[in-house]
Amino acid sequence: MYCNKDETAYQKNYPSGNNTLLRIVGAVLIAAGVLLLIFCIPGWAWFSLIGIILIVVGIILILQS
Repeated sequence: MYCNKDETAYQKNYPSGNNTLLRIVGAVLIAAGVLLLIFCIPGWAWFSLIGIILIVVGIILILQS
């Protein structure tokens, strides 16, 4: 059975990404969110995250050998 795709509906729901203003606003929002996370999360949380990453990498290395 053949399903007829409506190209205009596809274009409306999935834009091609040519709107540079929206891309710039999106990038600025992402950067602001990353900066908020970096400045608002205390140092001990960053060190515990690094510790967890080191533990996981160590376990992976042990299991691979």
